[in-house]
Amino acid sequence: MIIGGEEGNGVRSNRSGETLGATPTHALLRLVALAAAVLAACGTPESPAPASKSRPVRPPPSPPSLVRSKDHAPPPSVRWQVTLAEVSLARYRAEWPVASPALTREGALVVGVAGALVELGPDGQVRWRHETMPRGRPVSPLVAGDGTVCGLSTFGALVLLDRQGRQITRLGGMGGETDLVGNPAQGHDGRLYVPGAALWAFSSPPEARSAWVCRLDSRRRWYGVSVGADETVYAATDDRVLRAVRRDGTVRWSLPLDGGPRSAPAIGGDGTLYVGGASGHLNAVSAEGRLLWTYSAGGPVVAPPVIGADGTIYVGSDDRRLHAVTALGTARWTFEAGGPVRSSAAIARDGTVYVGSNDGRLYALRPDGTEKWSLATGGAVFSPTLLLDGTVVVASGDGVVRAVRDPGSGGLAQAPWPKWAGDLANTARAPRPASGGP
Repeated sequence: MIIGGEEGNGVRSNRSGETLGATPTHALLRLVALAAAVLAACGTPESPAPASKSRPVRPPPSPPSLVRSKDHAPPPSVRWQVTLAEVSLARYRAEWPVASPALTREGALVVGVAGALVELGPDGQVRWRHETMPRGRPVSPLVAGDGTVCGLSTFGALVLLDRQGRQITRLGGMGGETDLVGNPAQGHDGRLYVPGAALWAFSSPPEARSAWVCRLDSRRRWYGVSVGADETVYAATDDRVLRAVRRDGTVRWSLPLDGGPRSAPAIGGDGTLYVGGASGHLNAVSAEGRLLWTYSAGGPVVAPPVIGADGTIYVGSDDRRLHAVTALGTARWTFEAGGPVRSSAAIARDGTVYVGSNDGRLYALRPDGTEKWSLATGGAVFSPTLLLDGTVVVASGDGVVRAVRDPGSGGLAQAPWPKWAGDLANTARAPRPASGGP
């Protein structure tokens, strides 16, 4: 029954369509009936329904229903997800409470979280957790050739763990030039290189004795480190200079770059270095230290670029775009996300490009830059990695690590630098030429 009738005419219609007059008696009866219905639904004043107390509920991280598939592309499936860091401050959801994982030879994942290193099995179950220091910004771990796990503590020490997560040794830290603050790298000869107030070289783990220290002056700091196929170490410093350091610790060349690089360079198959900076430029530098070209990315470049099998360079920018750039420095395509792209991409064998954004989504792009699908998370998405079976593993600012199965991707591409830190173990070294190659 409709109460009140059509607006402005004081009438109402019954179900048969007849017009009924609205007399005072009818109006009173309708009001009494309405009051009785309300009391029946809500309870009497003597026995009120208990009021529910609303509490902030943290939504479950990225259920599969938050997958957005484009153009009938097969949607991915979330194999597992595990929360490794409780994130209570909103600002950390735009940063990295969990860093990019490294893969062991046994197929396990080692993940750096705020104040700890954690190993996950292929099913996402926590195998061990080694506390480094309470809280602190995580650094992505490296798995050395002998299986030693290398990571950093909050106070700038290099921590080496065995395969069971037990500490082998702890090097540096606690202030001064012994502070180690950047992601470690490992050369083909087994040496470890760690940036900080100086650039440190250590012998092969598990011994990891100090080999040499490259100092500039007390005001300078070193950032990301990459190792060439010939064992030359390339590192950025905070005086806006990219430097090449010989195996004996002496500087081979120095190249000032506009805006200053703040991350490790990616190394192409011909030895060309690709590095971004706060000025919004992607720079290509020859192995001899000559600037080859500069590409404008439209905003600061935070994460290192990656390189596909055909030589295409992929780099994210604060202009909310992932840029695909040819080896000659020209734009191939750009893809616009919903927020800054501060993630390195990961390239699959079938050419799919996976990249995260501060808009909280992991994107899967076709080789031509069109979107296949995206997956929503609860925070900014860090650099993904690809397992041998094609599973995409990614951490995000909600403290969750997710494993996403994308049918047909084929695993990590065979390319010069297909992901963050170059390979599945996060060694940040260029592959050596195949036997008989140039």
